[in-house]
Amino acid sequence: MPRPRYAEDDGFEIRAAGGRLFLAGVRPRGTLFAVYEFLRGQGCRWFAPGYKFYRQFHQAAPRKNRVAVDAALRAAVQPAFRLRGEYPEHYYAHDPDDVLALLDWSAKNGINLVGFRQNEFSETWYRILQPECEKRDLMCASAGHGYDRFLPRDRYFREHPEWYALIDGRRSDRYFDQFCTSNPDALAAFRQNLADFVRKFPRLDYISAMPNDSPRWCTCEQCQKEGLSSRDRLLKMTQLVSKTVYEANPRMKIEVSAGVEYFGVAANEVMTTPYPNVTYRTGVLRRCLRHAWNDPACALNRSQYETAREVTAKITSQGMNIIWTSRYSSFREHSLPGILYPQQMAAELRDLAKIGGSGVLYNYAILPDWMTYELKHYLYARLLVDPSTPVDEFLHAYFRERFPGSADAVEAFYTALRHAMERYDHPGGGYTREDMFGLYPPGEFQNGLRDMEEAQGNIDRAIAENANPDQRQLLWLWNASLQYGKAKLEIDRLAQTGRRDEAVAKAMALMDYIETWEGRGIFYDSVFLRRAVEYRFAEPSRDRLIKKRPWSWVRMYEFKDFLREK
Repeated sequence: MPRPRYAEDDGFEIRAAGGRLFLAGVRPRGTLFAVYEFLRGQGCRWFAPGYKFYRQFHQAAPRKNRVAVDAALRAAVQPAFRLRGEYPEHYYAHDPDDVLALLDWSAKNGINLVGFRQNEFSETWYRILQPECEKRDLMCASAGHGYDRFLPRDRYFREHPEWYALIDGRRSDRYFDQFCTSNPDALAAFRQNLADFVRKFPRLDYISAMPNDSPRWCTCEQCQKEGLSSRDRLLKMTQLVSKTVYEANPRMKIEVSAGVEYFGVAANEVMTTPYPNVTYRTGVLRRCLRHAWNDPACALNRSQYETAREVTAKITSQGMNIIWTSRYSSFREHSLPGILYPQQMAAELRDLAKIGGSGVLYNYAILPDWMTYELKHYLYARLLVDPSTPVDEFLHAYFRERFPGSADAVEAFYTALRHAMERYDHPGGGYTREDMFGLYPPGEFQNGLRDMEEAQGNIDRAIAENANPDQRQLLWLWNASLQYGKAKLEIDRLAQTGRRDEAVAKAMALMDYIETWEGRGIFYDSVFLRRAVEYRFAEPSRDRLIKKRPWSWVRMYEFKDFLREK
């Protein structure tokens, strides 16, 4: 039996001896990982969760009458990171079976921590998720910005506006602003609600202690009289949260932001508490993804990386965990052709292991965009277990194992598509923080559109030469994503070359086109993308209903069996 190195250790051993096969882990999920690793050695692959739209074409297993085991087999696997996470934001909009499929896929690929958005967590979802996580011995987190969860405006603001931040002379009912941390009644209600939450969900392993998603704090007379800096206010709240959680459930940990210049606090500040239940989070957030976060050639990444590395060294020297945020898959722009950045991802995770980071969370695993980012998630999971995985060999094997009927054409499609889309600094480019990430290099539009047409020719060839209906169905869905990417690139070309009226027309046509996909495929359009398209090209935004829902709602359609209907 392997011996544990730390509390979260899930290493395992596989060995043959005396005509018997032994699979053993440090803890139950380690043993489960050992079983899946043995099956992987027999040719089993779990490319994606068993989402309904895959129609069972999400994994592969060879048919064998007998399993051959080397009599000298002996393997010990110690995952490189103790915390290996996925973060399925907006899971509340999905069928529970699909969310459980993600948990199953996570266990099969060595993911040991699944984080769910705190403001969406409910008793219903806890009843669904907790037994499935416990069955696989997976850690479960209620993550993300959290103050509003424990002092919700829709519950308290009307009767107690004084509990919320005074901003520009008025009490703010904006979700993003912090509450008034000098008001004793507000603090008491916050603490009581937090304690109730912890007791209601006792099997959660982590919850977030992050403020709301804003650096704006209260400016009322009492707050000014307290004279606390933003740093001191955050420290006060961190200590209050850690104390409350520890007293309600000593085994539960809180997640605290560090190494991120936000909330009005310097990036290198570390919020300490006298309680042993803190795990820290850092990362390179406002970044260029074409460069690894530690690439000295990228000034935007490098300064953030140096701060995060400094904080990581400080925290690990004290024997505490610090996880990094990756955002290898954007949470704002889904269903755009996925950009993998495989070499950069591998370089970053090798670096993270070297500097002592505990792992990665906040890798957005949104169900509807899984098809375009399937390979990214699959590679990410394998690299978290072993970042020395030869990336080029992994990619080559993926195309042959996933699309044996047209592997060369699919790999050529992916290569051409990657060449077109990776010219954006942000995945998919475009409407997210356009001024920082999203502009396409002005002299590259012709080359980008050429690459898109090359990708189109390759995906057409792949569909034509592939006789397998399941493979053809998935290829058509990739093709659908390509159509969106082509339209997006053309809009950017018009906008960046001064042809605004044409860009407006095409942007509006694209939004209308999206709404026709209900009968053709799946499309996920977050409020961020829709709002940004309209603010950029058609202010004020159109007041339209999508499927009888306000335009600000997340929209999610089902996959339809397009090819078989033809």
